[in-house]
Amino acid sequence: MDELQRRVQLDAIAISFLGTALITFGWGFGESAGLPPLRAFAVWPIMGGIWGISLIFTSWKYR
Repeated sequence: MDELQRRVQLDAIAISFLGTALITFGWGFGESAGLPPLRAFAVWPIMGGIWGISLIFTSWKYR
């Protein structure tokens, strides 16, 4: 990969980690308010979805 592709991937992965952390921590606090428990199998699809969306936005940002 060249430097631009590495930068785009790094930004997308960083955004997906942050987004997943916010969603899972928020859901954890919401469980005390009555939300159903979030299963561990749901974390990776959430991260993958956010990574895909953020990859589109970050690649668009650097064009």
